Amino acid sequence: MRSSDDPRMALLERFHPDHSPLVALGLEVGPDALDAVLRHLGPGKPHVPDRDAFWVGLERELRDERIRVEFDGANVGELAERYGLSPRWVRQILAGKK
Repeated sequence: MRSSDDPRMALLERFHPDHSPLVALGLEVGPDALDAVLRHLGPGKPHVPDRDAFWVGLERELRDERIRVEFDGANVGELAERYGLSPRWVRQILAGKK
């Protein structure tokens, strides 16, 4: 079925993208992709981070995991210097508090 034949697309096209972020997203990616997003988000109003904050957060999680893997029990200062963090921050990451 072509998206133009999809009644959900026809419904979306009756609204201006400024109507809601979900209408704008549906118009951009199509009704099947919008359905997938809605399935994953579920009902309610989940927190959706700023786009840049999302990517920075993923990078931070990877950095923290590398710190945990590279920790040898005595190299907090070295890890702090390598990753541009304070030793206290590295200890908090290692303790699972960050």
